Parts: sequence; structure tokens; C-alpha cells
Amino acid sequence: MDIHPFISWLDGQLQSRNWSDRQLVREARISHNVISKARAGTPPGWAVCSKLADTFNVPRESVFRAAGLLPAIPESDSNLEDIVFCYGQLRPQYQDLAQSLVRALLKFNP
Repeated sequence: MDIHPFISWLDGQLQSRNWSDRQLVREARISHNVISKARAGTPPGWAVCSKLADTFNVPRESVFRAAGLLPAIPESDSNLEDIVFCYGQLRPQYQDLAQSLVRALLKFNP
């Protein structure tokens, strides 16, 4: 039986933080039953995915995609999705700086 992509994604997030399911439940303020169901093959819905995204500080869309709520995107596009998320986390003056840096990098791109 193939492991659901959501569980692979979730396990990666937990391992990178050295968290257990129990700690995730506390941090995200979700029911342990949701995680148990996900591990049994029923990925969470939109609301729980939103809480997970906020808890892990990752784009909501990436959690929605891992749970199968949104279609998968090619890897190059997921990198862009992450860049857009990070850009959105910056204060306006740093967004201007980020844009200038990207434009400067374009000069080195043949």
C-alpha cells in the first residue's frame, strides 16, 4: 500500500522540527483524531490544513496540495510558490529590496 503524499509531507515537517504527533496536536490546536485518520488514509480538510500551514509557517497552498485538496504542481512552480509566500512575509520596504535583488540577478542570467 502506497503512503499518502500528505503523510510523507507531514512526516517531513515533523522530522525537521523533531516533533511528535502529540506535539503537533498541541501546537496546531487540533484533535489527535484528525492525525490518526490522516495516518489511516483520510487526509484532513481545508480548516485543519490551514491550521497546519500556520503552525509550520508554510504556504497554505502547499498543505492543500499535499492533502489532495488542490492539484499538484510541477516542482519549478512550487519553488515559485514558496518565493511568493516568503515575499508576502516581508515588510514593504524589504519587499522593494527583494524585488531589486531579483532584478539585479537577472543581469547575470544569460
